[in-house]
Amino acid sequence: MVNSPTRLYSIEVKDTETADTVIFTAVDWTEDEKRLALALISRLNRLYAARRSKAPADVEPKRGKARYH
Repeated sequence: MVNSPTRLYSIEVKDTETADTVIFTAVDWTEDEKRLALALISRLNRLYAARRSKAPADVEPKRGKARYH
């Protein structure tokens, strides 16, 4: 089996208010792994944007019994 070539990528997450680095990582990814990671990062960005677009009055707190397993 032939191994797919990899490249080194880095991801840095910064706090927008303080510019402090929150997370930094570097990984070797194949092209397929890179595409998957970018799709997941894009999904997180869309979730964040959707959450920020809601006015506080529109956000209902979740209530009910907590379930522990």
